[in-house]
Amino acid sequence: MLPEPVTSLPDESSPTRRFVSAVGQATAFAVLTVVLWWLCAWLIHDQPWVENELIISVLSLTPAVCGVTAFFLFVGRRYSWEDLGLAVSLRGLGELGGGVLGGVAIALSVVGTLWGLGLLAVAEPDTVIAGFVARGTWEPGWSYAIVILFLGSAAEELLFRGYALQQLMRASNVWVAVIGTSILFGLLHASNPGASRIGLINTALFGCLFGFLLVRTRSLAIPIGVHFGWNFTLVAIGVNVSGIRIKLADMTLDAAGPAVWSGGAYGPEASLITSLAVPAVICAVLCLPRRANSGPRLWD
Repeated sequence: MLPEPVTSLPDESSPTRRFVSAVGQATAFAVLTVVLWWLCAWLIHDQPWVENELIISVLSLTPAVCGVTAFFLFVGRRYSWEDLGLAVSLRGLGELGGGVLGGVAIALSVVGTLWGLGLLAVAEPDTVIAGFVARGTWEPGWSYAIVILFLGSAAEELLFRGYALQQLMRASNVWVAVIGTSILFGLLHASNPGASRIGLINTALFGCLFGFLLVRTRSLAIPIGVHFGWNFTLVAIGVNVSGIRIKLADMTLDAAGPAVWSGGAYGPEASLITSLAVPAVICAVLCLPRRANSGPRLWD
């Protein structure tokens, strides 16, 4: 069972007005974010320092979603980042670090299983599976890659598990809001190279994992950390992440064997091994004890 709210933020409206207000705010948040995202991408698209489409996406989504989130938090209702589940403190840093370790553990378990079953093989330099980066395999330095991967993970979590999701949880309930936005999260990866039905289902399952982590731990920093930990570990090992190829080491790994088990060009996220692993982690998350000593959250 999911936890009951510890306490509630002030809300004197009737249930109907609360529903209309929450859905309206979530919709406005999504529309404004997409518009600003497109505008930022248009502004930086032809800049000489932009290396590929991944950079464009991350460096345009990050200011867009952060700016729109700040606007909705501080205008009108006067929410805070703490209400959203982001503690700007040592506790918040600890939550982020714990999430990163969790994401690393999940990634190592999945990739280790794939390797042990012979579903990953060292790639020859001229046979690396093409990824999302249209100008060839992206080969950044470690520091640059870490920054981009973290910004991308944080921006996606703010977009899908931030203000909009939490308003939808106020409007309906946790299960409907988390599962509904997770399906959208999965579908928006359909244009990635190598995307398959299993890959999109698994991506949606990851969305559910991140959403239930938010609700169970009452922290947005933890799903951000898990998201980043998973992505960074796959990149560091040398496999594709949602069809994206980022090369940090000399050795890279390609899928071997049936794509339904190896993940194919989409990477481990399209493997049936992941289809088994993520629901198991979700069940573990749902069995966590309710977090105590936590203040009110936006969805309360």
